[in-house]
Amino acid sequence: MDPLQSLFEFDIENVDCLGHWQKGQELCKTTKFPEAVQEFEKGLKILQVRELKDEEIEKSLWGWKGFALDESGDHLGAIKCYDIVLNMDPYEEKTWYNKGCALRDLGRYEEEILCYRKVLSINPVSDVAWNNLSAALNKCGRHKEALEAVENAIKYESKREANPLSHKGVALNGLGYFEEGMKFLNMALEIKSTYATGWSNKGFVLMSVSKYDEALTCFYLALSIESKHRDALIGIHIAMEGLAKKKLMEDKTSCDLHLTLVSGECYSVHKDVMSVRCPKLIQLSLKNQKLPYRKEIFDSFLLFLYCGDIPNWSEEDIENMLDFLVCVNSLIESSPYL
Repeated sequence: MDPLQSLFEFDIENVDCLGHWQKGQELCKTTKFPEAVQEFEKGLKILQVRELKDEEIEKSLWGWKGFALDESGDHLGAIKCYDIVLNMDPYEEKTWYNKGCALRDLGRYEEEILCYRKVLSINPVSDVAWNNLSAALNKCGRHKEALEAVENAIKYESKREANPLSHKGVALNGLGYFEEGMKFLNMALEIKSTYATGWSNKGFVLMSVSKYDEALTCFYLALSIESKHRDALIGIHIAMEGLAKKKLMEDKTSCDLHLTLVSGECYSVHKDVMSVRCPKLIQLSLKNQKLPYRKEIFDSFLLFLYCGDIPNWSEEDIENMLDFLVCVNSLIESSPYL
């Protein structure tokens, strides 16, 4: 579209850059993030067409567009916006923090750590940066550093929060102090029982000592709070696999149907139980004594969970996979042969 025509259309609508900025923020408050992205883009286009030079407004528009994209699930798009802001001003504390959060959602934890380090070089007493840093360090298995980070988060927080206590529990468990870690995980959930990440953290710690049944309960509680909580979804799969292995070791005799999980290994599931308890799986038609959702499907699904981006996957595809995970878990839990 010709720039002059674009300018004319904006004038007809009687809107300006600041108006789009404000409207975009209001849409973010009501979680209408795709619509908010459009408003911030309109504001940026006005700056471009009218050749306005207002760096503060431009930074804010790019920053808010990044936030809205991140909340919409476009984490890579968000990072591009944040990088534009940081090229304009490398000391934008909030933008470094937001970039770290976007990298976390992509599973790029080492890069996430660097972002929080940048935040702390600007503001050493940022409790949220220390808290998120501890979580990222835990993800990388750097539990000693995570424990040091979480102590700073607790030191600088204005009030007692659940988040750092939960991350401290994970760090302690990683260092071999399971009982002590559980105390802090439970303390966090006493402070905030609706803390989805707290339930997920507890689930992973329980799995570290092979308590898969209790871990599944935690992951389901996390999903009851946040229906698409990434770590809880991953945890359910790992717990189901661990539970299946455990049950299979206890009884290797009953195996008239094989269930293939992401590792490629097969676990026994009784055909009669499946026909009674899991009609959705029956509808998928069995082939070669294996369920049609085999390793390549689970690999793609886990790639989606970790990276947030699988081309050509529809919402229906994702929902089908979520249903499948729930059905498999119900199957394993209900089978008297496992």
